[in-house]
Amino acid sequence: VVASPYPEPITVSGMSGAVSGVSVTISGWNFPTSYPYTLELMLVSPGASQALVFFAGNCGDNQQSLSNFTLNLADGNSSIPPNGYNQDCSNNASYRPYGNASYLQGCPTFSGATPSTATCANGTTVGFNSTFTGVSPNGTWNVYAEIYDDQEDAGSLQINLNLTTEVTQSATTTSVSVNPTEIFNSSPNNSSTYTATITSSGGTVNEGQVQFYDNGATAGTPVAVSGGEAQLDDIFGSATTEGLHKITAVYTDTASTPKFEGSNNNSNPT
Repeated sequence: VVASPYPEPITVSGMSGAVSGVSVTISGWNFPTSYPYTLELMLVSPGASQALVFFAGNCGDNQQSLSNFTLNLADGNSSIPPNGYNQDCSNNASYRPYGNASYLQGCPTFSGATPSTATCANGTTVGFNSTFTGVSPNGTWNVYAEIYDDQEDAGSLQINLNLTTEVTQSATTTSVSVNPTEIFNSSPNNSSTYTATITSSGGTVNEGQVQFYDNGATAGTPVAVSGGEAQLDDIFGSATTEGLHKITAVYTDTASTPKFEGSNNNSNPT
């Protein structure tokens, strides 16, 4: 028999990066005069890109009455849930996700689910992180719940999904061009435009800022990057030393969740 609702949606939004860790808490599990091993749970990521049967065939095949039971499931916990006759789970205990496929004679299927089949967590190499690392956290995650034996009494529970994400920063390269390259230190031809170009295999750089330098001294204030470029108009006065000026730029991603590594053209000044 399947749960209601089926599935239970969990909507996630506003997270940056890709999933790097998953854990689940089963809380408020009430299962009167029933066999806990009959509970089967499957987690499906947004877009049904990945799925895992993370709890099935656990907590004993002897009749029990669970009341407000809580289990914490994470790959880093020390052991799988007890399973088998008189192998009861402890309330508020922490276990690894586990689908007891051998006891159930195969990993459970979920009628009408998308997908209807998935790999069972095996307590070692297959778990939350191996299944969901790298997927986008945002969107609707679905939890499918069913009872293996239709004769079991009705029960209830809550699922709390905990996600961690990691943002991988892409390397950048910064180059600088100057126009014009010959400038006077008096009007009218005493200004030049510095253009810093920031490129990255991670995409067009539209965040962060560039600080320009003239012979190592700060030139102007930091300039925001847009479309992979930042520009500064620099004006020279009579106090400006005549001769060769080396123009460099330092790019820094100042976003709250930076996507790009910093870079500069110090080794190749213009």
